[in-house]
Formats: sequence, structure tokens, C-alpha cells
Amino acid sequence: MTDVIKFLSKNVSNKIASGDVIHNPSSILKEILENSIDAYAKNIKIILLNGGKDRIHIIDDGIGMSKNDAIKSFERYSTSKINKVEDLLNLSTKGFRGEALSYITSVTQIEMDTRYIESDIGIRLIIENGKLKYKPLPIAMDKGCSICIKNIFYNIPVKRKFLKSSNLELKNIINEFYKIVLSHNDLNFILKNNKKIFFFLKKSSHKKRIIKIFGKKIKKYLIKIKKTTNLVKIQGYITNTKYFNLKKQYIFLNKRFIKNKNLHNAIINSYEGLTKKKYNPSYFIFLTMDPSLFNINISPYKTKVKFYDEIYLCNKISTLIKEYLGINNIKKFFLKKKYTDKNDIIFFNKKYKNIKESLKEIN
Repeated sequence: MTDVIKFLSKNVSNKIASGDVIHNPSSILKEILENSIDAYAKNIKIILLNGGKDRIHIIDDGIGMSKNDAIKSFERYSTSKINKVEDLLNLSTKGFRGEALSYITSVTQIEMDTRYIESDIGIRLIIENGKLKYKPLPIAMDKGCSICIKNIFYNIPVKRKFLKSSNLELKNIINEFYKIVLSHNDLNFILKNNKKIFFFLKKSSHKKRIIKIFGKKIKKYLIKIKKTTNLVKIQGYITNTKYFNLKKQYIFLNKRFIKNKNLHNAIINSYEGLTKKKYNPSYFIFLTMDPSLFNINISPYKTKVKFYDEIYLCNKISTLIKEYLGINNIKKFFLKKKYTDKNDIIFFNKKYKNIKESLKEIN
């Protein structure tokens, strides 16, 4: 079997935004979950102890790793996801820096079992203080990876002291969990804490996953949006003007959660004139773009993005939301009527024409 993990050259690693990305259990969860997704896992189980402070155990059915790859994966700048600087312009994976796993091993105690899809047996690695405690042990297991991370910051008492309570750390983990499961609705997830199941999510549509996570009450407020242009595919759900919840605002780019102030403002400003005061809707928007049209490598957290034509993107999103909000308001009008007469049809045509004209002016 050919090993796929190698060490980045200094020329490449020096051009990658680096930094300490591990601050708490939720940041560890994010990095390990992204590795499971990049390994083509279809089923992912998360088992926590005390909100992740004492243990984060993630089990997946991905392709797993060979013995050599498993050992190298804990070294800094070791990655299977890029080879050269140009690869940064065409990223299709979650992780690519080769930093996080190395840092996690230096501040936690780790036990990892993994079996490559083409191997008959797996191996077990036990790592402490960033070093193998024992030689790799051969074990019988299903394909995939099981990584158990214990006692975060056990060897850095100052950082351990600044961790929040177990309940708050669990809350942070769940918030990070939402960002992963909303954009990967085609995967199955289980999340447990202290033996209690918090989430059991089966693959489903975006809408069903939103409702499964946030409750049935949100269903009647959701408005589906969809638009494809030469540069971007926009799809997802916004809420109508009767639903208020600032905590449910998500933008994803190629299944990666991102933060962008200008895109957020474009969404919020689309509601202007429909409410008496500034309205902050919930939204779940999924963007699909060619990786050459943006740069994700501008922060260690990989949530900030630089678009090469951000004004175009903001305008397209705003126009699309205004169109769907307008059509939704017209639908509401007809739902209130017991029957449709000639005057209703005239009213509809005028309303729809006004919406189209206003959108042309914006463009």
C-alpha cells in the first residue's frame, strides 16, 4: 500500500496561516470531526465526558490510516491534503494545514485505533506529551478511526484552569456541532455526554435537519431560497418576519461554516421596509463556488474568507432574498382569501411586477 501522508516543505508551510487553534474542547471537536469528514466517513459517533473536559471520543467509519500514516499524522505540517502552494487555491477538504492534531497531542493524552480500508488489521497508538508512549500495537477492528482524547491541558495547569464549567463547555461543543451537522446533512451523527444521548441525527434534507436540531416550531417560519448563476449556487432557508432568533444565523461555503460581515449585512438589509424596526432573521444559507473564486487561508480558524468579487455575491444574495420574501407575502394574501377572483389576479400581477422592477433597479 502506498502511504499518502507526507511532510510539507518549509516553502509551503511558511505560506500557510498558522496559529494556536486549540483553546477548549469545542475546538478539539471541530478539528477531529473535520478529519473524519475528510476521511469519507458516513457514520460519526461522539462520546463526551464532562462536556469534553475529561474525554472526547470520536468514532468514524472512514477509510482509516496505515501504520506509517497514523504515526506521521501527529507530526506538525504532515498532511495528505496539499502538496504545493498552488493547491491552496483549489481546496476541497476541511483541514489542510497539518497543525491541529500535532498541537492536540502536546496538550492531551490520546489513544487512537485505526484501520485502513485495504488492511486486514488495525493499529493502536498511545500518545502523551506529543510522543508515542509504546510501539504501535496491532488490533482487530472495523475500518475507520477511533480517537479518544483525554484530559485537555492536563500538562498546562494555567490553561486547564481557564476552562469553563462542564455545562458551558458542553454548550460550546454543541454550538460547534451544529456548524458541522447542518452542512453535512448527508451523514449520520450521534452525540453523547456522560452516557446521555443529546443528538441522534440520520441523513436527511437540509430542512429536516434544521427542524430536527431547532425544533418543530421553526418549520412554519422557514422560506426556501434557491438560485444558480455562473459564479455561485445559493440555496437554503431564511425565516419570515415573524421569527426572531439571533443565534440561528449560519452561512456555509462549500459545506464549511464561515463568517462574513458583508454577507450578513446583505441578508439583514434585505428585510428593510418589511418590518417597522431593524429585523434580525434566522438564516441557513449554503453557497457553492469554485475554490479559485475565494481564499480560505487567511486565518487559522478557516472561518474567514476573502471573496474575489464580494460585491457581486452580496448583491445576488440580497436580490434573491427580496424576491422570495415578496413572493411569500403574495402567497400569504391568497391564503387568507377563500377564493380567487379577477381583482385578486390583477393585484397579484401588479405586486409581482413591482417586485421584479425593484430587483432590476438593484442590479
